[in-house]
Amino acid sequence: MMEKWSRVGSYLEKYADDLVFDQFQEGYLKREGIDGFMKDVPVPMSTGDVVDFHTQKGLDVMNVVKNMIRIIGINPQFPYVESYLKYIQKYFDKNIVEAVIRDGEKRAQEGAVEEALIYFRAALILDPKQKYARYDYGLATRTLADADSDDDAYRGAMKADSIEAFEQLSVDHPDFAPTYYYLGYIYLNMGLYTKARLVFELFMKLSEGAEEDFLKEQRTEIQERIQQLIEPEKIEAGINQILTGHPEFGITALEPYVGGNYDQWWPLHYYLGAAYAELEQVDKAIERYLRVLQLNPSHAESMKELADLYDAKGDAVMGEKYRNKIKLVKEN
Repeated sequence: MMEKWSRVGSYLEKYADDLVFDQFQEGYLKREGIDGFMKDVPVPMSTGDVVDFHTQKGLDVMNVVKNMIRIIGINPQFPYVESYLKYIQKYFDKNIVEAVIRDGEKRAQEGAVEEALIYFRAALILDPKQKYARYDYGLATRTLADADSDDDAYRGAMKADSIEAFEQLSVDHPDFAPTYYYLGYIYLNMGLYTKARLVFELFMKLSEGAEEDFLKEQRTEIQERIQQLIEPEKIEAGINQILTGHPEFGITALEPYVGGNYDQWWPLHYYLGAAYAELEQVDKAIERYLRVLQLNPSHAESMKELADLYDAKGDAVMGEKYRNKIKLVKEN
C-alpha cells in the first residue's frame, strides 16, 4: 500500500478499540474452502461476535465482513488485508463497494465524518478507481481540515489528503465536473490564481448544460469567481517576475495595488519589499516589510529581512530589535 494511507490512519485507530481477534477453526476453513488464504489469519470480531463464534449460533459472515472492512479502512497496510480482500470477494460481488460507500455517506450525513473516512478508504482499497469513493473521501477530509480544531497536524493531514484525493480524481476521471469546483478552491486558497482560474474554466466547460440544481448553483458562483480572479492573477504575475529575477518588472506590476483594494494582502508588500531590497532601495524595502508586520505581526521572514536591512544602514539597534522579535516568535 502507498505510504499516504498512514497520514490520516493514525487518527482512525480508535475506531478499532472495540474489536478483538480470533481465528477460524480448521474444520470451518476446509468446509468453506478458504483454508488456503485464511489459515492462521486473525479475524476481527466484536465481543458479541466472539460469543456467537464459540456457541452453536455461529458467526454471521456479514458481521465478519463489516469488521474486516473497518480494519481495511483504518489501516490499509494491515498485514492481513490481502486475506481479508479474498474473503470478502468470495462472499460478495463488486456491488459490495457501493454498499461500503453508502455506509460511509450515511455516517457523514449523521455528522460522524471522521468515521465515514474508514468506509471511503476501504472502498478505495476494494476498487482504487472508484469515482464516488474518491470524491466522498475528498469532501470528508476537506470538511475535517476546516473543522474547529487546535491540532494543526490533524488539520494538515486532512487537508493534504483532500488535495491529493481531488487531484487523483482529476487524473482517473478527467470528465467528472464536480472535481474541478473543489480543486479550483484548493488552488485559490494556495494563492495559485492562474491555476485556479484554469481549473474553474474547465469546471464551467464540463458542467455546461447540467440539470442538477447544485451544479447550476455552482456554475453561477464560479462564473463570478472567475471575474474576481482577474486582479489577483495580475498580482501573481508580478510576484513571479520578482521570483524569476526581474524585480523592476515586478515593481511596475505591483506598485499600483498599494493602498488599493488589495492593500490588506500582506504577500503584496512582502514581495515588493524583496524587489526593492534587490534593487538596493533600502528605505522603500523597509517600508514594505513594516507594512507586512502590520498585517501579519508574526511573519518571521519579514523580521529577518528588516534586521538585515537595518544592519546594512548601520542601525545596529533596530537590527537587534528585529532579531529579538524573531526569537520571541519562535519561542511562542
